[in-house]
This record gives sequence, structure tokens and C-alpha cells, in this order.
Amino acid sequence: RVHILRGKPGMSAAVYTQLTDVEIEVNGLLTYDREIIKGDLYTYRDLNTKVHRPPPIITELVPASIKEGRKWRYTTDTPSEGWMREDFEATQWKEGEAGFGGPGLKGATVRTPWVTKEIWLRTEFDIPARSNQAKILLSVFHDDEAEIYINGELLTKLDKWATEYVPVNLDEKASSLFREGKNTIAVHVHQDAGGQ
Repeated sequence: RVHILRGKPGMSAAVYTQLTDVEIEVNGLLTYDREIIKGDLYTYRDLNTKVHRPPPIITELVPASIKEGRKWRYTTDTPSEGWMREDFEATQWKEGEAGFGGPGLKGATVRTPWVTKEIWLRTEFDIPARSNQAKILLSVFHDDEAEIYINGELLTKLDKWATEYVPVNLDEKASSLFREGKNTIAVHVHQDAGGQ
């Protein structure tokens, strides 16, 4: 029945293990008659305890545009140098709701058509006070390569493409680029071929 879990958000793996063997098998944790435990009970306990700890608390700082579009400034013409900086003047850029893309892209909600080879996008968002221990995770649906900047600094580069929203873990240095209050996110996406 593990197959029914495929495609569930947050699912990364599943393991099926029989508790007991049948008479001719040797892959259970106990013998078929349950007389012999094949491993150390304390090791089993410790492994299972890790799995059953409370899940992390996830706070959405900026909603992805799965259900509701967020307004971005964008251009498909190569912008001037420094387009990703906080103080860059982008009021002449067009305004549209995410997602941006071509027709018929499976799994995406396209609200603003984009059919050229390049697109540059910018928006601002606020971060409330947060714990120093909090980690930041991006959820990104990109096709093809993407560069993401926060407050003028390169946050990450994503190769190839994704066929759905994928989590992007950020290390401590990248997470430190975010700050309480106003933040500017700038994105450049390059289209090669296929879906967009």
C-alpha cells in the first residue's frame, strides 16, 4: 500500500519491513515464532523515537502562487545593470500576477503569459520578527534555469527545471541575507526549450 503515498507533499521516502518472518523467510525483525528478536531492542527504540518527534513548525513568509497570485514587477527586455538591487527603480516594468509561463504547462497555474527566452522579476515582502534558530526554505517552480536574489545579493542558482514546486534548502549564510521588515526578491529565469 506504500504506492498510494506517491506524490504526497512532504513525502520523501517510505520503508516497509515485516515484523516477523514466515517459516521460510529471513527478513523480519523477529523470527516467525517470535522467539528471537534479531536486533538490539534499544537500537530499535532509539531509531523509532527519532521518527516520532514533533514535526518542525513551518511559517509561510511569502505564499507561493499555487492558490492565489502575488503581484510582481517584470520585464522581458534585458534590464540595466543592478536590476536586482533594492534601490533599483522598476516602476517602468510591467506588473503581473504569478505564475508566469507559457500555455499548457502541467502542474502550474499561469496567470501572466511569458513566452520569450528571458524574464526578470521583482517584488517586496515583509518578514516579522523570527527566531535566530529559524531556517528558511524556498518553494520554487522554475523552467528553465533561475537565479534568485535577496536584497541585492545572489541567494541561489537553480539548474535545469522543475515539474512542480520543489523545496530549496538554504544554508546559514544564505538565510542570513533575509532580515526582519522589508525584503526585496529579484529573479531571473532563462528558457531553453519545452514547457515554460
